Amino acid sequence: MRKFATLGVLALLFLATNITASSNQQTQFYMNIGEYYNIENDVVLDISEQGIEDEDLAVVFKIASDAKVSHQEVVNKRLEGSRWINIASDYGLSARNFYVMITGKIESKHYVPIFAKYRVTPEAQWKMINLTDGDIRSLVNLKFVYSHYDYSPYQIMAMKDYGKNFVRISNQVEVAKADMIKRELAQKEQKQQVEQN
Repeated sequence: MRKFATLGVLALLFLATNITASSNQQTQFYMNIGEYYNIENDVVLDISEQGIEDEDLAVVFKIASDAKVSHQEVVNKRLEGSRWINIASDYGLSARNFYVMITGKIESKHYVPIFAKYRVTPEAQWKMINLTDGDIRSLVNLKFVYSHYDYSPYQIMAMKDYGKNFVRISNQVEVAKADMIKRELAQKEQKQQVEQN
């Protein structure tokens, strides 16, 4: 009986630790979205609490910014059940607004089909491309994460290929970027010390 009680306590501790880590990642994601789009953190949290999924937050702010309308107006349309491409179209936006310029060959299983829609359509007709909600979510979050952290879009696409969501990708990229900066600073310090001796 004691053994089962101990296992139960360990399981609860493991669950609590995972929930806390997930909650911290989510909070950091909200802060980073707010910082990138110049939106107060409490506004980002409020929109999430209204029922907008975490990976759709960047889409709300992207459309609102491009259309020069309030983010709440975009949220209301989404909560009424409208697709992202239809919401964008309501404001005169199209697939052109979601395009992400990537130089080089894209090999991501997740992103190749999305970018193929642009590749096979003449640029003058990009406004006719019918992106899915998932396409728009993937493009907007890719741009947000690689621009916000000045990080390789190819590495972000690879993370998405492994099935990670953008809350987790953003967190991992933030940690990797911080580690990279620490290493660069340490190397500079070492080089300065060698030069001084």
